Amino acid sequence: MRFNNLKTGQKVNETFKSDDMLKEIDCPKVPVMFSYIDGDNYVFMNNEDYSQYLLNADDLEDEKKYISEGLGGITALLWDDQILAIELPTNVELEVVETNPGSKSSGAGRTKPAKLSTGYEIQVPEFIEPHEIVKVSTLTGKFISRA
Repeated sequence: MRFNNLKTGQKVNETFKSDDMLKEIDCPKVPVMFSYIDGDNYVFMNNEDYSQYLLNADDLEDEKKYISEGLGGITALLWDDQILAIELPTNVELEVVETNPGSKSSGAGRTKPAKLSTGYEIQVPEFIEPHEIVKVSTLTGKFISRA
């Protein structure tokens, strides 16, 4: 069998006999909200009991480009009161902080680059202005609509 170590992300190959018993572990999924960044750690708060969990920025990989202060709808996978992984909502709303001024022309399908409040850069329609809030898919990383 091939496993992924949930703490390190390392792939592990194991061989078992037909009479080997595997121990089941309990990894609850809990709703959390992103609170703030503390050095290299992202701090998440449990929506049910308000406890806080730290997750190192290196463990977040692509998720960082969608996480903004107060983001809710996140599900955390816990083990031993530590976050192993998070699942983001399908769509997030982020502010456009930098882009060229909007154009009123309706050139179908014409886009321009825009930098979001998280530092992530995406392509947006020409009519989007700086400081607008846009909806972005966390699955594809693409612009969906104005928020």
